[in-house]
Amino acid sequence: MSLLSKIEGLTHQIDKMKTDFFSEINEALDKRGVGSETFFCTKTIQDSIEKKFESFTVNLFAKLSLNSHPRNTFVNTSTNPSLSSDHSVFAAQDTTLCFQQDEKTQYSLFVGKEGIMRRLPDDYVFPCMTFALFISYWFCGDKSKNLVPICVIDRKDVKLKGQKNVLSKMKKLMNLVEVAAKREGVWKGSKHYRSDVQSCNELSMSVQRYFSYPTKNDHVRRFDQLSWKTYINMFRDHGGVFACDMVGQGQG
Repeated sequence: MSLLSKIEGLTHQIDKMKTDFFSEINEALDKRGVGSETFFCTKTIQDSIEKKFESFTVNLFAKLSLNSHPRNTFVNTSTNPSLSSDHSVFAAQDTTLCFQQDEKTQYSLFVGKEGIMRRLPDDYVFPCMTFALFISYWFCGDKSKNLVPICVIDRKDVKLKGQKNVLSKMKKLMNLVEVAAKREGVWKGSKHYRSDVQSCNELSMSVQRYFSYPTKNDHVRRFDQLSWKTYINMFRDHGGVFACDMVGQGQG
């Protein structure tokens, strides 16, 4: 059983403990009588206890969950200059936690309705992206939303089934990009591209010819405007062969 599974089990146990605790409190309050002064304080007491339990559960799960993943260097998405340089976790919203890697690196962790911690919100849908933008998101993440780079996202971080399939296609495309870049002799390793949008743009340009497939009627494609999905689809539609390896297209 993985550490994360154990943590989730612990969360459910805490929720059960909370339910049992409330039952005992309600029973004790009922014995005091409906008309007593303490009766009218029941809701206040429950609300206070509820908040304490939620805070305890979320923070415990967040800290333990962070320990279950190796710490990586992510794109700088820090928008709070007052944060210290120490590793820290703090609540940004009721269902969001911000993990500060260092003084320049911060990203969000999201607590789902079932109490499971993920690197993406439960309802997250990957945005439409051009090929170049996709590579930037892959290595640099989404600074505007404090989201981690796609390269560190696991299927467990994605709740929607359809988006799990999208993530799988993204990984396949990036594997192709790496193969093409190595053939070109320009691949510098994943760490080189982290948080460096310029290097990501250079990478996308360096492998362009591997996906420059011919079109019907010699139609000119605007490759800078094509979706990343079009790239993976073109590769599939041409039998899993790079454009530069096709007969009449030259050799890579």
